[in-house]
Amino acid sequence: MTPDPNKITSDVVERVEEVLQAAYNGNQPFNEAFNGDSPIEIPTLDPAGDSYRLEASEVLFWADRDAYNNELVLWRDGIVQETHRDAVELIEQSHQVPIFCDLVAAIRRHRIVPFVGAGLSQSCKTKDGTPAFPLWGKALSDLASRIPGHDQGQFSVAHARGDYIAAAQCLWEADETQVRNYIRNMFDKSLCEKDKISGAALLLPKISRGCVITTNFDAIIESVMGPFEGYMHGLQPGNRFVPKLMRGDRCILKLHGDAEDHQSFVFTAQQYLAGYGNPFDFSKPLPRSLRQIFISESLLFLGCSLEQDRTLALFDQVAQSGRDRNEHFELPDHFAIVPEPDILAGRSVKEARLAKLNIRPLWYPSGQHIFVERFLNLAIATIDGQIKAF
Repeated sequence: MTPDPNKITSDVVERVEEVLQAAYNGNQPFNEAFNGDSPIEIPTLDPAGDSYRLEASEVLFWADRDAYNNELVLWRDGIVQETHRDAVELIEQSHQVPIFCDLVAAIRRHRIVPFVGAGLSQSCKTKDGTPAFPLWGKALSDLASRIPGHDQGQFSVAHARGDYIAAAQCLWEADETQVRNYIRNMFDKSLCEKDKISGAALLLPKISRGCVITTNFDAIIESVMGPFEGYMHGLQPGNRFVPKLMRGDRCILKLHGDAEDHQSFVFTAQQYLAGYGNPFDFSKPLPRSLRQIFISESLLFLGCSLEQDRTLALFDQVAQSGRDRNEHFELPDHFAIVPEPDILAGRSVKEARLAKLNIRPLWYPSGQHIFVERFLNLAIATIDGQIKAF
């Protein structure tokens, strides 16, 4: 039996219309914005009939698809501009365009190694919307309240001056088991499920394809970035980290160790000595790996205060060693998205200290940590060609 050509044509037209209708329906936010407050009324020739009421976007889509698509592009461009307006204005007004553009270039070249601090873990929330993981100061205070036998005077002095390593050593000596159990329970992997994470942490896969460094015990990075080919967890060398790092594989370096393995912890003064030596021993895995990354890749510090700590002291020794030996290697540009000190003089001092390590800070107003996510989103949108901000 010969197929009916009219039926075939009708079926093809119907399928094409279904595809087009699906495409139109897929732009619902634009359609609603374009439609305005009321539909277009088209009168009927039937004296007893009602006027036809059609949405403006629907009329344009079926009458002139090129015009519809042009309006769609204009609308999307406007949404993108509005989304990034606060970040663009802050970067322009604070005269930080060159630093931002250089950061974008480093991300585009896949040279960025995120250095993730405790601040970024604040985007992981509990059911009531509070941060799932405490910052170091609060964690130590909480832990101290559970260990009544510790030297309270020694702990209080160390905690007050921000020497968290000495404070942790005090608690560890009083009750090592309690400290281990606290870390394992407080930073459990079940708290790091991807649907509980928001903010800048979710953007890590878009800015890094290779190595990630973190001072955190938690598993947020593993949750958002998936499995890593190489790893080093604190005092445990792990899965051939350095060879895989040199090969460009996806690797993670957890400087303080992993919450599930107390033998990996680098949390107390004694553990720091074992991991880094005093002075720094670059034959040990942790200092050797940090040195290699510092002189060959571009670090991007996120969720870090960048006050004086052991890691910055190590980087300073690497840089100073090169100067002392008259080695003419050039440090790559490193970057940091950090809150601006409240006092202008404090910014100048910090800027000068970071400049010696070739760390270029991208400042945002104190307390407005949402700008970490906004700056990263703007960088990603720039690389994707969604916006040309500068």
